[in-house]
Parts: sequence; structure tokens; C-alpha cells
Amino acid sequence: MRIRSIKPEFWRSADIDPMDSQAFKEFGTAPPGREFLYRLHSETGELLYVGITWNPFVRWRVHKREKPWWGEVARADVYLCLDDRDARDWETWCIKNLDPKHNKHQKKGWKP
Repeated sequence: MRIRSIKPEFWRSADIDPMDSQAFKEFGTAPPGREFLYRLHSETGELLYVGITWNPFVRWRVHKREKPWWGEVARADVYLCLDDRDARDWETWCIKNLDPKHNKHQKKGWKP
């Protein structure tokens, strides 16, 4: 289920539709046993990163603090997955098939 496309700075931005803010108050944390899949895009629509999390707010704050590419993010698509396994399967599929610019794990040739 797709929740909403939003800008990554949604928690502070005045130009975000109030419904976006409200939706993430309601869906801020995934229900027990479920996770969100998120896809981060550049302003031109390029897929930058795919990840999973139980709470997009928390995860994106970490990305903002730790990832030098965070400034490229202009939009996020968020999907609520059926369960943890479904989220991991979709994340793996997206990384292998959509080739996001900044994902390293699960890409062909990646070594820990």
C-alpha cells in the first residue's frame, strides 16, 4: 500500500500539504510486524536510495546526519509492506532491479 510521496524535510517545511503531515502522524510508526519500504528520489526523479524502516522520521534523520548524498533528496515514496519479510524482499528487488545510485548492499559485485 502506498502511503504518500513527500519531500524529505516534511517535518519542518511550511509548503507541505497538511494532509501529508497528518498522514505521517497516523502512519509514523509501522504496526507491529510490518515495515515501510521507502524510495528516495532526486529533483529530476533519479532513484537515489531504497530502504526499509519501522519509522521513516527516525531513519531519515539518521540519513540526514550521516549521508553526504542526503542533500540530493527531493522526494520520498513510502509503502507499507505486509510484513518484515515482504519489506526485505521488496527492498532487495528494488535494489537489484532499479539500481539506486547510493545503495551499496545487495548490488552486483558488492562485498562487505
